[in-house]
Amino acid sequence: MPPFAMMFPGQGSQKRGMLAEIAQNYSVIKQTFDQASHVLGYDLWHIVQHGPDKDLNNTIHTQPILITSSVALFRLWQEQGRDNPTILVGHSLGEYSALVCAGALSLEEAVCLVKKRGHLMQKALFNKKVGMIIVIGLNNDLIFRICHNCGKEDNSIVQPVIFNSQREVVIAGKKSALRRVEKNCKISGAVVLSLSSIASHCELMKPIANEFASALDKVTLQTPQLPVLNNVDVRCESNSCQIRSSLVRQLYMPVRWMECIEFIMKQGIVIFIEVGPGNVLSKIIKRNSPHLTTINLDNSYFLNNL
Repeated sequence: MPPFAMMFPGQGSQKRGMLAEIAQNYSVIKQTFDQASHVLGYDLWHIVQHGPDKDLNNTIHTQPILITSSVALFRLWQEQGRDNPTILVGHSLGEYSALVCAGALSLEEAVCLVKKRGHLMQKALFNKKVGMIIVIGLNNDLIFRICHNCGKEDNSIVQPVIFNSQREVVIAGKKSALRRVEKNCKISGAVVLSLSSIASHCELMKPIANEFASALDKVTLQTPQLPVLNNVDVRCESNSCQIRSSLVRQLYMPVRWMECIEFIMKQGIVIFIEVGPGNVLSKIIKRNSPHLTTINLDNSYFLNNL
């Protein structure tokens, strides 16, 4: 197989019933969920298959579930004797999945770590009215200006936090400022979609950075056996201190996804395999670079072509 990248999705890719068809045919899927469930003390697979949706979408559950899903699919890929990717990259939370699949972090420690991450995120946002929106159709400079102007009206935090492409940006912050941003973006001709009621990757997360760093210090990090491109610095790090630093800063700094994909393309890679439920990342890539090849492990193509 030609050189290819593997990409790992973050929150928003989950849905009830995901991976059920694959799990019926390949035992490694359920085995991986059992492994994660054992260390967490509750049944992740039951939440995925039966809900309720409020549990599935609770970030404390969602984060371990998405990592476990991606790792399960990666293990299935390995079971079939497939080639290793040239590089791995994760979208936000997906960076943890990439690190597990690269051998830098164990699944057990990863799911416990991101459960803690979810708790801290909820702590940072307790009693705060916040959210995230996707703005499609405006250039980044205009979005920065709109956020700056809307935020200073009442000194509210509202920031571009995920750069999926030149014209698709996620914004996070206080809901009062987000409403003003949405209004101004629509006036400027953008399509605006609501995303979630959390506010990741912005300054609202800074207060929990030190506590998360302490939790991360207790985790064993090995040198990745495969290159993992982080989405804060757009760099492949092998030093555990640098990896820890980037994971802490990812809490309150933007995800530079567009730059990550451009970095990989500059290596001559045109095949991107999405390792996780759904095809959110593949859709982003296809909208921006239709000449690239995308493959989703969570679909009938994968099942029928093993």
